[in-house]
Amino acid sequence: IAIGEISALHRHFEQLLEPTIDQVLALNIHTMIGSSGTLENMARMASQMPLDVLVDKELALSAYEVESVARDLMFSDRSRREKTERLSAKRVDQIVAGAALVAFLIDRMHIYRLRISPFALREGVMVEYAAKQMADTV
Repeated sequence: IAIGEISALHRHFEQLLEPTIDQVLALNIHTMIGSSGTLENMARMASQMPLDVLVDKELALSAYEVESVARDLMFSDRSRREKTERLSAKRVDQIVAGAALVAFLIDRMHIYRLRISPFALREGVMVEYAAKQMADTV
């Protein structure tokens, strides 16, 4: 991906996320929690832990570690990403856009720590739905 394309992505992110970024900055939040496959792959790449330890574990990393991985991914070509340890083969093509977003958010929202949750949004939605259903039946 060309530098101009990354700049265009960052302008798009800024325009789209400006209200949310302003709210995060006002609340003085410095930890980002993520659960996407992109962040999980980036966390695996940044972590020195054995891969079997990382499965189903919440992982905390410095933003510097993750941003460094993000920048490496953004400026790598496909063949280099294909050879990258700890990067899932199915993410080789799509991780660049995700890495650009992560780097943008870390920088723009002054993030210092990232926590990678083993649970995805769908689990949270299911738990919330189940709790509501139980409350409605009581």
